[in-house]
Amino acid sequence: MKTTLKGLSFLMLVLVSIWSCEHEVAKVNPMYAAIRDTTTTPPVVPPVTPVDPVTVVNACSVDTVYFASQLYPLILSSCAMAKCHDNITKAEGVVLTDYANIMRYVSAGSPTNSKLYKSLIDSDPGNRMPRLPVAPFSQTQIDLVAKWIRQGAKNNSCNTSSVTNCDTLKMSFVTNVSPILQISCTGCHNATSPSGNINLTTYAGTKVIASRLSGSLNHLAGYIAMPSSTVKLSACDINKISAWVNQGALNN
Repeated sequence: MKTTLKGLSFLMLVLVSIWSCEHEVAKVNPMYAAIRDTTTTPPVVPPVTPVDPVTVVNACSVDTVYFASQLYPLILSSCAMAKCHDNITKAEGVVLTDYANIMRYVSAGSPTNSKLYKSLIDSDPGNRMPRLPVAPFSQTQIDLVAKWIRQGAKNNSCNTSSVTNCDTLKMSFVTNVSPILQISCTGCHNATSPSGNINLTTYAGTKVIASRLSGSLNHLAGYIAMPSSTVKLSACDINKISAWVNQGALNN
């Protein structure tokens, strides 16, 4: 009988000890009590919502003129080619193949005090640049140069390759393709001096070589790389022209 009582006493002591231990742990960590207590509803842990990484895109502003994608290709195409103001010919000692040299003829903020701008609007054909047989800048191109100078003539650029900034649906020759060609190609491929007998100032002239445009603009093997005097056009510009060709190269 005494043995039985001792056994029961020992069992009660163990149970009390376990209860006390759990009680102390629960005071330190309430979650433990919640899990152990099957009579209560377990605490709800809010799900973790994954967060996509933030992508920063230096998008182009329609109100800003960018040297890298607008001014530089235009000057290279119309002024810095062979027999003019490239690094080899250096006509009249003028080199216009890079930003630093171009800025020697620019007064930032003032087109009328900039030799580059004044040479574009000179009324004397003998002094106006570009000189024949290269076609003079259009009024749109002259205005572009003036705006760039007024904005500080910065060596700036923007991201034109982002999908969010490059719409290639329903490409128009007049609205999308021709402006790109005018900046980067028509200095060499114009009606007055059509290099390679290619005139890209008109739809008819562009249509003739439309099937070869994508290969040349992407500098693929077997094609003449264009523009030949500088780096490739931006990915967005190439995609726009390629899309126009794939959509039928329409006169739209």
